[in-house]
Amino acid sequence: MKYWFVKSEPNTCPWRAPLKPPQQTAEWDGVCHYHGKRNLAMMRMDDKAFFYHSGKENAVVGIVQVVKEYSPSHTDPTETFGMVDFKVVKSIEEPVMLADIKAQVQLKRLTLVSFTPVGLTG
Repeated sequence: MKYWFVKSEPNTCPWRAPLKPPQQTAEWDGVCHYHGKRNLAMMRMDDKAFFYHSGKENAVVGIVQVVKEYSPSHTDPTETFGMVDFKVVKSIEEPVMLADIKAQVQLKRLTLVSFTPVGLTG
């Protein structure tokens, strides 16, 4: 199992949105860059991801799990980009701030610290 980092602006896909019934899963689509596409395509069933709010918050707010692997996205008319489906595993009681992650020496090599995570663009 691998662990990933997915991000969204709180006003685009707020953490609380996937938690509202009857949604048990959420499609992670709208990723429109090739690095993100490659990462989505490498995700496998049961892999987990830290759900990160970018923008003003800059914090990990929850954990999700892959429940459907990469497939074509119905939101992309060019059929260039795809999506995965996630289910919510849990909320993180105390959000973990990006500054705190970057301050940890053992985490300096994380892609998050040096590159943008797989994000939702719209």
